[in-house]
Amino acid sequence: MKFDKPSISHTNMEQFDEQLKLLDRKLLQLEEGADIGKIREFIHSIEEHPSSNIHAAQAGQTISVDAERLAQLQHVASELMVGSTRLNDVNERLRQEIADSCGQGVLQQLNEVTARISRTISALQEGVVKTRLLPLQRLFRRYPRFVRDISRKLNKEIDFLMVGEHTELDREMIDKIDEPLVSLLCKAAVHNIESAEERQKAGKPRKGTLLMKASRLDNEVEIVIADDGKGCGSQDIDTVQAQIRQLQGRLDIDETPGKGTTMTIRLPLSSATVRALLVRLGAEVYAMPLQQVVEIVRLRPDEISTVQGRDVCVIRETVLPLVHLRRALKIVAKPECETNARMLRIVIAEAEGRRVALAVDETLGTREMIVQPLGEYWADVPFVSGSTIMGDGKVAFILDMASISAEGGA
Repeated sequence: MKFDKPSISHTNMEQFDEQLKLLDRKLLQLEEGADIGKIREFIHSIEEHPSSNIHAAQAGQTISVDAERLAQLQHVASELMVGSTRLNDVNERLRQEIADSCGQGVLQQLNEVTARISRTISALQEGVVKTRLLPLQRLFRRYPRFVRDISRKLNKEIDFLMVGEHTELDREMIDKIDEPLVSLLCKAAVHNIESAEERQKAGKPRKGTLLMKASRLDNEVEIVIADDGKGCGSQDIDTVQAQIRQLQGRLDIDETPGKGTTMTIRLPLSSATVRALLVRLGAEVYAMPLQQVVEIVRLRPDEISTVQGRDVCVIRETVLPLVHLRRALKIVAKPECETNARMLRIVIAEAEGRRVALAVDETLGTREMIVQPLGEYWADVPFVSGSTIMGDGKVAFILDMASISAEGGA
């Protein structure tokens, strides 16, 4: 497969790897409490090794990229993002601890270097993500024959249309979305669209229409499967929902009985990173995918009501179920973390058409994060879909907003 991307020579990669090792060593020194002299030495070392190696790589010609090497490059970029996050945290701690004029001058330089490194790493990460993109055409071209075979076996007449097959998606996501797409196409062709005779009796054209459409929406890819059949409810969809949630995506179904069904999949452009809202629950930090966060509000405890034994709140004249995340995740909080007597911080989230209010102890801002899959030991942990490494080296869990919303009952 050819990629219209710049090549990266072996020599440049070795130099870049050495810079990464240097950066990591200096970060460890800073975290262990380096003095001002070491900080100044660190700044000079960064300035003497500018990011020219990255720019030099842009002079190469287009080459074929082996998938394994591309995965290794993705890993390097991910490690750099973690390192950048750690550097930002160290920078912030130093800013809080150093108050003298000399220290402030060094901090200003460190801020400039940190910003420069962050911009370079962001550009590298974006380039790696784009390099991993492939057109959905390689996946879509399998489906016309699949639909045609089903229609023949069931003696149905189906006009299958495809739009947007040149829309790009991460190569790993393409492999993993195949099975859910096949399941949804099968549902539409087998269950939703009627036979020619049934359609004729219902006053419809004998030939049913099945559409698959892909499009790019900012940092997401939307895939729509729509038909003009009778519909059959949401049977056999739970497995597909779970598969799509594993990809940090969501599935929405809009069905009009007798008229047609539209199934919409939203997927992140890449499964490697996620923009997330950090929240504190007790002494622990969790991440919420930002694409599923609607807004953040504050409520007084007396604004919470109980309906049929469950807490609810009213946000803009809409009654929403309220989930206390610390209770749902069984997190034991210290007394100073209790919020019963204070204003409650509420995150309004929406997933799979459900909207729910989530009570948290504190919101900590947004951050771009590297998604790490859960190991076998954590695979059955409820309400968790992945993990990420924080700037201080600790692991934070990424919350499964769809399962939490379902638990809320909205």
